Amino acid sequence: MGASFQNILVGVDFSNATGMVVDRALKLARAYGAKVHLVHVIRTLDLPFDPGSGFDFITVGYYDEMEREARREMEVLVQRIQHVFDGDLHTEIRIGFPAVELLEAQKEHGADLIVLGAHKYNILERILVGGTTLRVVREAPCSVLIVRKEPPERKDSPPVYLVPLSLSESSLRALDVAVELATHFDAKVVTLTVIPPIRNREELRKLEEATRARGRQVLERYPGVTHEVVVGHAAPEILRAIQEIHPEKVILGPRRKHSLVETILGTTTERIVRDSETSVLVVRG
Repeated sequence: MGASFQNILVGVDFSNATGMVVDRALKLARAYGAKVHLVHVIRTLDLPFDPGSGFDFITVGYYDEMEREARREMEVLVQRIQHVFDGDLHTEIRIGFPAVELLEAQKEHGADLIVLGAHKYNILERILVGGTTLRVVREAPCSVLIVRKEPPERKDSPPVYLVPLSLSESSLRALDVAVELATHFDAKVVTLTVIPPIRNREELRKLEEATRARGRQVLERYPGVTHEVVVGHAAPEILRAIQEIHPEKVILGPRRKHSLVETILGTTTERIVRDSETSVLVVRG
């Protein structure tokens, strides 16, 4: 089953990247006839005193002003959108921690896709907590699109979608989504399977042959989709492929269960989300 995005939630922070994030969400909304929810989260202040301590007026005034400013920014954004999008559009201002509020908004609205801009994280966020984008990617029950700047337009060739293909059920679902999106946006789908660097040459040769055979079997349903098998470690090889072919987006189907090491250090999916130079669609649901 491919993509069928009908309810798109877009996290907007009114930064310079907001226009690009919203434009990408609207492109999908037009293709699928989806409704769009624009959600801005005013981040909760971390203050060294408790509610009821006598300093509440500081936070009340702060949040009131931030909400007024956010509503002004949202109104300007909506006015721009209405010139190019006549679909079902909703807006919402929330107060709290961005990842928590976006996940709660997804649940309330039943969104089947969350669209976010990429954010940089300090090392403590990455290892212990995870930034907003990483936490949403890790915990969202639906698909998540992390928007980055598109690669230079190819005048003589279609845009490329790269699908890392582990031949698991989740990666095959990502392939289905990639192929359907490609039909909407006239793109080419390429797949990549990374196999581990086994020391025994004969065992490695057999694994590579078996992987290619399995890939050919899977791709019989998808004319025109190419498949490459490489030896190495998953994240570095996928990032290398991104640098070489400059896809418009990488489409991933991650596993749901993680080992303790992956939870602490991050999964392959999280590393691609963090380090990819192009947009990443994480497929779930």
